[in-house]
Amino acid sequence: MMSSFNGLILEYPLVSVDNFSGKSLQSTTYFLSHAHTDHMQGLTSKAFANRLKNGHNCRVFSSECTRNILRDGGDVFGVADVVVKRLEVLPCDAAEVIEVVNHDGEVEYSLTVTTLQAGHCPGSVMFVFDGPNGRVLYTGDFRLYPGQSANLVGLPACVKTVYLDTTFCFAGANKFPRREEAIKSLCAIVKQWTMKNPAAPVFVNTKTRLGYEAVFVELERTLRQKIHVSERRHSMYKSMLELYDILTLDEAESNIHACDKCSVVLQAESALWIKLCAFSFTLKHTNGRTTLKHPKFSHSYRVCFSMHSSFSEIAELVQHVKPRRIVPIAFPPGSDVLQILNLLPKVVPKESVRERTRPEQRLFEKNVNRIAASEDPCIGAASTSTDDLVFEDEIELPKPKRLKFRSF
Repeated sequence: MMSSFNGLILEYPLVSVDNFSGKSLQSTTYFLSHAHTDHMQGLTSKAFANRLKNGHNCRVFSSECTRNILRDGGDVFGVADVVVKRLEVLPCDAAEVIEVVNHDGEVEYSLTVTTLQAGHCPGSVMFVFDGPNGRVLYTGDFRLYPGQSANLVGLPACVKTVYLDTTFCFAGANKFPRREEAIKSLCAIVKQWTMKNPAAPVFVNTKTRLGYEAVFVELERTLRQKIHVSERRHSMYKSMLELYDILTLDEAESNIHACDKCSVVLQAESALWIKLCAFSFTLKHTNGRTTLKHPKFSHSYRVCFSMHSSFSEIAELVQHVKPRRIVPIAFPPGSDVLQILNLLPKVVPKESVRERTRPEQRLFEKNVNRIAASEDPCIGAASTSTDDLVFEDEIELPKPKRLKFRSF
């Protein structure tokens, strides 16, 4: 599932987050929450590079870790040097005042930006914007375990709007195991396999390049072997020495592979295949489990590993920040804006509903209708990918129920 956000923060003109294309090219102040490509739309384009070259008033902000990843893995992402050089670091768990300027360089307003750890992948952060039009939370992709929302220092207890990661905003994704539990299960499977098949390779299939670092660390600690990765993945970790040293580019040096299916894996007569995923575990007969074993092949597994919050974790964050408005930035397969908003009001405290004035409600409904009816693929376009179904599409993806929309 991909981010479908167009980047525009409606409360704050000239500010864009995680999108650097289309109408966002008219902004002057940009924020990048993390280095996953679906949140970097347009960041690698010539149009945005030229925007920075010609627009001396433009500024781009990210966490230090994200800046380092883009700097070290420049060839992986294809980000122009001018973009990397213009990235300004925001300190994590701290507030900073930023002046938002117009195209003539004149200050339009000041914005206090607080950067919070999002728990999604290295460098991932949330942004809290405080300014003349109220407090806004942009979660980006996030994973906060039960109880963490209430205890996250700096996370406001009340916001005007939350731009929310709703990747798993449906009932089937109500609960996921902690990643520590998933890694423990993964290591147990791999250890048992290697004891019986010491010479046979293990292939760990990861969906994205960032976010599995704890997996590599624990596999290396448990098996006393480095992890073979591709050169593209290896280059991103130059600034993370503790990780850089446990990875190898030599496919013959290790039996544990998290690469792009190297020759050792492809030519092996017997290999253990493990896919780390989450959507496979949201279906009725798999929900609540941590591992799945292929019904026909004893050497094929799936392990429930989610970098996004489950529905109950999303609900907990919403209950904590008490938003008067919710803008989804990602969509479950087969879902749309109205279906997501129909679910979320059930967890929004009633007192926050009463705070909305009639003009605000009309503006909210207008924005919802605009997003839902938009032909812009960056706005409201639901992902319908079924690549993550259990064991390569052996079952059919259930169609979502049609829900009646209720404003809130």
